[in-house]
Amino acid sequence: MKVIKFISALTFFRFTCFIFWLVTCPALVGQASQKRLLTPKDYEYWNIMSPDKISSDGNWVSYRLHYEYSKKDTLVFQNSSAGQKHFHPDAKEGKFNAEMHFACISKDTLFLHDLKTGKMDKTPRVKAFDFSANHKFISIIFKSSDQKSDLEIRNTAGKVVYQLSGLTTYCFDPEKKGIVYEISQNDVSSVEMLLFKDDLQKK
Repeated sequence: MKVIKFISALTFFRFTCFIFWLVTCPALVGQASQKRLLTPKDYEYWNIMSPDKISSDGNWVSYRLHYEYSKKDTLVFQNSSAGQKHFHPDAKEGKFNAEMHFACISKDTLFLHDLKTGKMDKTPRVKAFDFSANHKFISIIFKSSDQKSDLEIRNTAGKVVYQLSGLTTYCFDPEKKGIVYEISQNDVSSVEMLLFKDDLQKK
């Protein structure tokens, strides 16, 4: 008789535990899966990603993050395999110089990244820039106080190899083989052209 009572008590205990598990477990799961409600502050982090550029061998990529609610658009570039990201808020169009450099302008500052060493140089007062097709030069157009522009040509080591002031207009060759510009000095205007060969050739 005692054995029967013990078995009945054990069965009742197990049944009670099972019912308790059925009742409480869904409530616990529901609490664990409950998500935080969004607030207007969270909208600032929503963005749309759009592609920008790919380096010549495909080892580096750049893309844009468009933040519709905060207006803080950001240009991002990264190594396509390592994944390390570099962010430039409010940056204009980014450009790769083969697998050697990446550059962009944010506000009036030129950011030039050396993709091999990781070094970054910043140059203020910049209006525009472009790399040469042979990857040996970078042309930089600076803002000038007299409403004109200044031109500076650097080689890949960062050394300035040519400088000129007083540009009234300029135009980069679409094929990146040169630059044409107009200069005005003492009420006399002239047009010159720089060609990017192994060295610079002026015509």
